[in-house]
Amino acid sequence: MGGIIVFGTSNLFRPANILKLILGKLKFSINIGSNKEIGEYIHVQEFYVEQLKLLVEEVGFKIKEIKYSYFGLHFIHPKLTFKDYPTSDIGKRMCQYITVIAQKEII
Repeated sequence: MGGIIVFGTSNLFRPANILKLILGKLKFSINIGSNKEIGEYIHVQEFYVEQLKLLVEEVGFKIKEIKYSYFGLHFIHPKLTFKDYPTSDIGKRMCQYITVIAQKEII
């Protein structure tokens, strides 16, 4: 069975988290609220790119594209980009949000 999966997550290595780590304030699990019908919302973990790649591949998907968002901005259209958009591995690793597009071939 095949399909496409698109998902995103906050980047574990974003600058705010690095600062929190240095200050000893980066901790998980975090109770971020509650809802009468559902109960508590617990933020258990954040991921970085290599972990996401492994998770996707473990369930038989192949990465088609990974998009990196900076400062709350994610450019979907290729003509709408920053001139200084980080292209280095270090720059990508410090993005705020990671979006993954993966596909599983029909068997």
